[in-house]
Amino acid sequence: MARAEFDQGAIADTQPVNRIYLLLNRSAVQQTALDKLMREQVDAGSANFHKWLTPVEYGAQFRTSG
Repeated sequence: MARAEFDQGAIADTQPVNRIYLLLNRSAVQQTALDKLMREQVDAGSANFHKWLTPVEYGAQFRTSG
């Protein structure tokens, strides 16, 4: 995890960056809701059956907060 003690400050705008790793985590509540939705999307008896989310809908429903 990033820690202030390792911050080396800003780099030049011309400095190439070859790799950036970004890990996003949902909260337990968000993960539970996503798992439920995914089960419902493949359950023919569910009101959410085959109701796929657009990327915008997914982001609005499951985005992480900073």
